[in-house]
Amino acid sequence: MAANFIKGIIGDGYLTEIILTAFTRQIGISPNDTYVLASTSGRCQELLEQFNVHAVQNSMVFVPPAKMIILAVEPNDAREIMRQISRKVSDDVLIISVVQGLKLREIEGYFPDKMVIRMIVNPWIISGHGVSTYIVGKNHSEESGNIARALLTSLGEMVEVSSEDELEIVGELILSETVYTFLTVKALMDSGKTAGLSLEKSREIVMKILASSTKAIAGSDDLTDSVIQHSYSQSDYINKGKELLDKYNIMTNFQKSFEEPLEAKDIYKFRYRW
Repeated sequence: MAANFIKGIIGDGYLTEIILTAFTRQIGISPNDTYVLASTSGRCQELLEQFNVHAVQNSMVFVPPAKMIILAVEPNDAREIMRQISRKVSDDVLIISVVQGLKLREIEGYFPDKMVIRMIVNPWIISGHGVSTYIVGKNHSEESGNIARALLTSLGEMVEVSSEDELEIVGELILSETVYTFLTVKALMDSGKTAGLSLEKSREIVMKILASSTKAIAGSDDLTDSVIQHSYSQSDYINKGKELLDKYNIMTNFQKSFEEPLEAKDIYKFRYRW
């Protein structure tokens, strides 16, 4: 079912590319079932060539008989587009917003009788493994609920919350982890390459280290001071590790990366460097 229902995406930025990549990997897309509203004719052509979707520039001709429409634009653009399409969408359409800061109440004001979901999306959904979070609005329907479940499960793990305050908190945790992980991996890989490893070998080692550490943390019921104290009791290993951090500028690279602006496109492009 997930691959066959008609989907519309409003927006043509990196978040739209991430979502389209996730769809391509998990459920498949085609011009017959996936429509994108883009900002320019050139961008329409790029999306067609890259993702094989039906891309248009005019919002007045965009609205297909969609079962689901994703809002993935800036808040002010979203408001204008919602105003334009609010009376054109099908009666049973599911509205999903990934627009930063746009509250459920405002979206439901444009679609008062539609099921609305607000999401904070993890960029790692392009690999099918990201953890994202969402909240469902006041309107529910069985059909829209089934479509929502099919869609959300195709985008990785999901955390449903019961209030928008919780959504913001969980979203901040998810996105903070994404940025910290991205910058940590990038610093370690770059340092391994600087030390003489190939980029491929450096990636392999860093992935194994992080996978092992994640399993160790997930399998521990005692992440307390006693565990930390035990780690620091291994002072020789700790000091040698610190020497390596200094020698290959790992911490310097890590700290510098926080001084520069980081955008979703940086993570998106870095994913394909792997």
